[in-house]
Amino acid sequence: MLLIWGLSGFIIAYFSPFEHKEWNGAISNLFIPLILLFTRHTDFSQKSILLILISTLVGTVIAATEGIWQLTNHQEMTLMLHSVGHSNHSAIFLCINFAIASAFCLTLARKSPFKFYLALFSLLFIIFSMLYTESRGSAITMFFIGLSSSFFWLKKSKKPFLIAAITVLLLTGSLFYGKAPIIEKTLHQTSNGQLILERQRIWNSSLLIWRHNPVFGIGIKNYGEADENIQRHWLAEENRQFSDDFLPYIHGHSLYFNTLAEQAILGVIIIFSVLLKIALSLKTYYPRLESSDFSWLLWLSTFGSLQVVIINGLVNTTLRVEHGLLFAIITGLWLSFTKYSRPLL
Repeated sequence: MLLIWGLSGFIIAYFSPFEHKEWNGAISNLFIPLILLFTRHTDFSQKSILLILISTLVGTVIAATEGIWQLTNHQEMTLMLHSVGHSNHSAIFLCINFAIASAFCLTLARKSPFKFYLALFSLLFIIFSMLYTESRGSAITMFFIGLSSSFFWLKKSKKPFLIAAITVLLLTGSLFYGKAPIIEKTLHQTSNGQLILERQRIWNSSLLIWRHNPVFGIGIKNYGEADENIQRHWLAEENRQFSDDFLPYIHGHSLYFNTLAEQAILGVIIIFSVLLKIALSLKTYYPRLESSDFSWLLWLSTFGSLQVVIINGLVNTTLRVEHGLLFAIITGLWLSFTKYSRPLL
């Protein structure tokens, strides 16, 4: 299935109605499934896996520190990670790191107090950084990860779930009381009736693109080619007129709508079949009470990363290269470890 995912971009590019970035998109479409495939079939030691996860956290904290410095010096309007780019994509990357840091905090609490406090510092710093990206989708996903990870940890201890629930309430209250940028942005858009209006218009355009390219889509990275003139032409074919209900944009502002427009039914079936298989694997190989803390660390990290893709993907284009590769690496590491600790189907 992963090989089919990787090769599907070339089929989609061949049938694209535009000549723009579809072949470049087909090449970039190879990265995530191939990294997941290679990582899945590589025998990593526990030490190597820990090194990869810790290096990811350290690198992200350093990048976020630079982003905060640029923000405070008015070099940027919102926090962005240098290697990731746009604030929404930086927030998605931070959100996956939040899942890793949460897993470390839960599994290290009883084992190593010093390492636990280092993980806790990373967790709090990531939360602080995330709020300055002003990404509400990532913030909501972060809350889901914190609560769900603590909930599944109830097998081991009830304390983290209670702490997470209280923290969510206190943090939410303090954000409203302190009028954090992410809250100010939400309140401003709500008062103007624009909380989700712009994305609804983009999604209407996505559905229009799909209706006229239902099987293969318009090609990966070609979303922006469906400009206003083209959308007007397609609407005319439907005996409809272009209106404010539609908004041509550079991407679909949603994993689901973007995939539907660029890759149509073919891409939707392949990508979401892979995500469903990962979700079912997480259910099947849910750690037992007696499982090692390392097993829990990898499972919780993968479960949190999948939540980022699926939940945040409702309003943002997750599975882009940088955070998509991070998701693939974490999932591949868990599958690689599970392959040797328990046989996979």
